[in-house]
Amino acid sequence: PIILYFYSQNDSLSQKQGLILDDVVRAHNATVFSIEYKYSDDLSYVENYYNVSATPSIVVDYDSVKHGLVPYEEVISLISHKA
Repeated sequence: PIILYFYSQNDSLSQKQGLILDDVVRAHNATVFSIEYKYSDDLSYVENYYNVSATPSIVVDYDSVKHGLVPYEEVISLISHKA
């Protein structure tokens, strides 16, 4: 599975989501691309395409978009649903 992870610096929910995704990577061999929200105008098209307007947000396999803190079990469910 591929996960796009939109985060903000110094944001506690983004930090928690990062730790959850670390566990997902270890347990399910997922690939996570971390993208700092509003980092660059060059990446704004990706944020707009997935309607990312807050962090944390994740996109699983370029399809399922979730905003806010997504618990481990829900991330696993999204990955399993795509398998």
